[in-house]
Amino acid sequence: LPATVKDAMSPSKFLDIPYLWIDRLCIVQDDTENKQHNISWMASIYANSFFAIVAAQGPDAEYGIREIGS
Repeated sequence: LPATVKDAMSPSKFLDIPYLWIDRLCIVQDDTENKQHNISWMASIYANSFFAIVAAQGPDAEYGIREIGS
């Protein structure tokens, strides 16, 4: 798994949250029908989440989340 995904797992585990939604993994990226279906649920997914992490740093998923990761 990329560093960003691993870093996102840390607070979920610490807070004993059993589920972690990661768009990149939970939405089949090369299946347009599946992708559109899941994107239509995004507002509900985020509205009902305990917290959200937006990984907006770095050039790719291997960059990690600097405030969370090592």
